Amino acid sequence: FKPDTSPTTRISDDSDYLKDNLKTSKLSPFIALGILSPLEAYNFWNGEDRMGSGRDQLLFREMFHACSQMKEFWLDDFGKEYDWIKIDSTKWDNFINGTTEHEDFNWAMKTLNKEGWIHHLARHLIADYLTRGKLEIHWKHGMKVFKEQLVDHDPCVNRANWMWLSGTAFSAKQRSFFH
Repeated sequence: FKPDTSPTTRISDDSDYLKDNLKTSKLSPFIALGILSPLEAYNFWNGEDRMGSGRDQLLFREMFHACSQMKEFWLDDFGKEYDWIKIDSTKWDNFINGTTEHEDFNWAMKTLNKEGWIHHLARHLIADYLTRGKLEIHWKHGMKVFKEQLVDHDPCVNRANWMWLSGTAFSAKQRSFFH
């Protein structure tokens, strides 16, 4: 069952978001590992009212995999370049450990570090904070963090999502939650 999720729900330990988050299908690790076919999931849910955003997420996944077949997708010259050496190590450590002044972001990073999985909206929050929101660090550094942390890591989807959420590719109209 794929429940409805709301991007406007506040994410914190004392909110109902955690209860809703626990009800998500959490099928992404099975799809990423090849245990469940995206086509099988799509066919099972297609046409049912309860599928909602899950069907759309499967379609985005397939679009990202199709785009990954273009050699340009894997080139290193996407987006604004940042100098890794100039990144403030304290800000980076706060990012990694989820010890910033932003409660929602901290919850998302701590959950990622502890469980290796977070809802896609929490992933959006992390990407926004890192790239366009507060730190303005190149999206590839976030992509590496997700590669190391996510139990459902998929190289094509990870790369495409970071390009999309940083406003580098797939959409030029991204707005930051933190501005």
